Amino acid sequence: IIHWGIYTKTGTNLAVTQFTSWWGTAAGTSFDPKCYYDPYGHFVMITTSVGNGLANMYVSISQNSDPTGAWWNYAFDWRLNGSTMTNNWGDYPGLGYNDAAIFINANQYSINNNSFQYAKVRVLSKAQLFSGAPAGYTDFINLSNSNGTAAFTVKPARILSTSSSEYLMNTLPGGGNYVTLWRIDNAPSSPTLTRVGSVSIGSYGVPPNAKQKGIGVLIATGDCRTQDLIWSNGYMYTGFSEQFGSRKSVVASVRYLKINTATAHADKDITYTASNVYMYYPAVSVDNSGNMFMTFSRSGKNEYASMYETGMLTTDGSIQPSALVKSGVSKNTSGRWGDYSGIANDPNDGGTLWMYCGWANTSNRWATWNASSAFSAAGPLAVNQPKQDNAFSLKGNYPNPFNPTTVIYFTIPQASNVKLTVYNALGQVVGTLVNDYLNAGEHYAQVDGSDMTSGAYFYRLETGGNIATGKMLLVK
Repeated sequence: IIHWGIYTKTGTNLAVTQFTSWWGTAAGTSFDPKCYYDPYGHFVMITTSVGNGLANMYVSISQNSDPTGAWWNYAFDWRLNGSTMTNNWGDYPGLGYNDAAIFINANQYSINNNSFQYAKVRVLSKAQLFSGAPAGYTDFINLSNSNGTAAFTVKPARILSTSSSEYLMNTLPGGGNYVTLWRIDNAPSSPTLTRVGSVSIGSYGVPPNAKQKGIGVLIATGDCRTQDLIWSNGYMYTGFSEQFGSRKSVVASVRYLKINTATAHADKDITYTASNVYMYYPAVSVDNSGNMFMTFSRSGKNEYASMYETGMLTTDGSIQPSALVKSGVSKNTSGRWGDYSGIANDPNDGGTLWMYCGWANTSNRWATWNASSAFSAAGPLAVNQPKQDNAFSLKGNYPNPFNPTTVIYFTIPQASNVKLTVYNALGQVVGTLVNDYLNAGEHYAQVDGSDMTSGAYFYRLETGGNIATGKMLLVK
């Protein structure tokens, strides 16, 4: 079950909604969401989906700056290239924008056999989307690098300063010694796509999967495809995972790039690494002074997968030492990891950025943690400022009524033993969802009612002398 939620900056949950109820399931359950807050006062959210022989790209626009209010929802057929029908669906989408348009990319795969076909970029009008009007689009397909090889994961940038153009970039997922820079002009009315050229950088290769504490299962670190891009005042900023070292000392590290888009030259090309630890899935942005912020996941044989951050002042010659934001608390038994991190600028504070990244929680899985960050006045290490309202709270379950699953959300004020138990209407224990030592902060637990009968159920949260109860209704 995939949800999207609305939270305040202090971590208070205002709403949680399932994608299946938000967009429906005509083309299967949507996935790979992206969201940003536009300076014109709208939240923009996208997902992609494939199923039942269909493939959709969904776009939702909040009608004003209040995300708890009304939204306009759009469903665009990913199979269409302009007006030409194909049998393809879009994977690993990216979401970028400039002053006038929104740009969405995806790798196109055949619905029949999931074979890669080509990279695609779709251009939409902000004026149409932000007014709830019928929306058209322009597609660019079959993108290729300068040597004729197929471009892969051509990500559009979020434009943070005034620009009539949109900039895009792709790495080589299997490694290489260059990246490809693109530009779209005259969007949305009559957009044109230009391959600006290849930007030479140091050689890079696919990162090894990451070691973690307490288990031999390795965490999947993916390939070298770029993550989200930022463009500001003539420069493109991004990061991606890569290999570093040789033989038994090979680890996953992160590459930071700052590219001058006027000259197609790498102004900064830095591999960020540390001995015997693995770093993966970086996200990069800059504040309005050009200072760089980066978050990433990190693990090693003596460390659970955790969230870190680092940064680089415009006056620095190197990236600063990293700081722990959220410590992992358990091993990840599946090896699957959230193949993304995120970072965004605070619209009300030009020196503050918000970021999220993966960490290993007590469910032997990955979870995400949110925090804000800013440089101190003296400019040393970026200051971590996790924004979490850690008062004891049993926030309830969603959806309610439910069938067959629901999720219970709760917050604990300090690290402690936690027990979450489900009872039937007769007071009999149906199951124990949590009985473990948890860190302070927000947590959740899923209830699977597949083997339960319809009716009312109760759940009880106990931790540190605090007790709270809730009621839920299973309707089959």
